[in-house]
Amino acid sequence: MLVGNDPLAILFKEGNMNKIYKTFFNSARGCIVVANELSTSKSKSATKTVVASVAMAVAGLACAAAPEYITPPTKLEANEFSFVENSGKTNSYKTITSTNSSELENLWVTGSGAGSKATGYWVDSDGQEATFTNSGLIDAKEATAAIAVQQGTSTDKNTILLSSGSQTLGNILIDAPNTTLNMEDGAVYEGRIFVSKNASKTAISGTQKAEGLTASNGAGAALFLAPADSSASIKNALYSGNKASGATVAMGGAVYSNGSPIYFENTVFDGNSAAITAPSKDTDAATGGAIQIKGSPDTVFKDVVFTNNSATVTGADGKGAYAFGGAINVDYSTGSATGVKRDSDVKFIITKDLAYTGNTVSSDGTGKPDTWGYTHSHTQAGGFLFLDRGSVATFEVQGAATLTIGEKGTTGDTDSIASSMPNNTTVNGGQHALLNKTGTGTLLVNSDLNKYYGTTDVQEGTMHVTSE
Repeated sequence: MLVGNDPLAILFKEGNMNKIYKTFFNSARGCIVVANELSTSKSKSATKTVVASVAMAVAGLACAAAPEYITPPTKLEANEFSFVENSGKTNSYKTITSTNSSELENLWVTGSGAGSKATGYWVDSDGQEATFTNSGLIDAKEATAAIAVQQGTSTDKNTILLSSGSQTLGNILIDAPNTTLNMEDGAVYEGRIFVSKNASKTAISGTQKAEGLTASNGAGAALFLAPADSSASIKNALYSGNKASGATVAMGGAVYSNGSPIYFENTVFDGNSAAITAPSKDTDAATGGAIQIKGSPDTVFKDVVFTNNSATVTGADGKGAYAFGGAINVDYSTGSATGVKRDSDVKFIITKDLAYTGNTVSSDGTGKPDTWGYTHSHTQAGGFLFLDRGSVATFEVQGAATLTIGEKGTTGDTDSIASSMPNNTTVNGGQHALLNKTGTGTLLVNSDLNKYYGTTDVQEGTMHVTSE
């Protein structure tokens, strides 16, 4: 059991809890710890489901309605918690102890100040099954995280539920396997979701709002999926103005997946970027201004909009450092990071008229790019989409719908589609990229295909390419 120097005797009222689950303030971590009170049991009949919640009663709140933000009752100092008791009485404390605790209704966490590592809730299932529910407000925008799931064992099974009407503001960090994150319709979540390589078989579902986030690790400022065996289903989300940046490598300004398939629906990617500023080799790159897909099969974009995303390389100084995929970069994985060698394929399912515009790439590199076994004759390519190392993209435009890529008269790399060429057959068998057009609708490409070196298969409907 995790108990800090200041134990918190808060027992959440969830009916007959049988004192299974408690929370504790951990001063070392600067967070409230949600920990299993039971000792680990090998008995199959032992109770394994444990529940805690931050409860908030909102009279007459519709399930799909977004709640109004609740202003903190006091000006919080660095690493200070503030919460409202069920009675409505307001309190704020440097630490929460058994003498000043209550069932939490709302929680604010500040994390300003040098060396701050404040976190809202730290979830540890201790080898059991744990469910943590936020039904109210957790505001940890200035802290390290709103919710963090501690690294555990293969027997862990954590569920994080953000219920309808709740607000969770701040990052969610998942470092344990078998974790489920469910953001219900009507829940508001604003922040970054980071899934580490330890968090195998993580499943994410729901909606997300990510604006103006920056990736400190140079990849996936809004959603980072490191495992090869996890998944995500994201609907009605907004990714705007997020950026992955670095000296030599930046991948996926908003989203990065290293093997896990993602399903996106009715989502907007606007103004996201990947940028590097000090490349030193021909393998250095900025790829996937909005999304980097690597070794991830069956990724789907249904009625998703891509506008004004970019990949940029500056300071190449004669090197072949490259900017590929202003909006999306799709790449094969050798399995060096995940242990899973796998192709990538993406599908765009279009049920209504949509347009992808304003997506760009830019590199001042003058050498020959090296994408690890593949190459290209230019250091900037694929303003909209780049298919690297034999990747596949399918455009399924349904009914009478039209997907338009690029505005009429678009020139250069803006909103273009491009692909790499194999140096040999060692990597991915030397396969070339493939574009498929399916569905009875129309794919209208106003942008350039001159840097696309793969094959195109129009199986259904119509594909018009208007650029020269």
